[in-house]
Amino acid sequence: MAQIIASTDLKPADRQQIAKALANADIQLPTPARKLLEELLAAAEAGDHFIALREGQLLTTTQAAKILGISRPRVSQLIDAGGLPSQKVGAH
Repeated sequence: MAQIIASTDLKPADRQQIAKALANADIQLPTPARKLLEELLAAAEAGDHFIALREGQLLTTTQAAKILGISRPRVSQLIDAGGLPSQKVGAH
């Protein structure tokens, strides 16, 4: 199953620890990585919700429904209508 990382997984103590690490000049990160972490941290601090997935990562219909905020049957309808790309995995 795909691993989904959500903003709700970051507790206040986690956010504080990340902010402290980003402020530490001894920690060398590539600029794009630092900017990404800063943006995600700011979003979490503002109460915005986000998820992180790897590009091309396969999801179950249940996971896709949760991310999209729709029902699993609606995801199946969208797949059947060609509105969402899909790939069958395993024997069905």
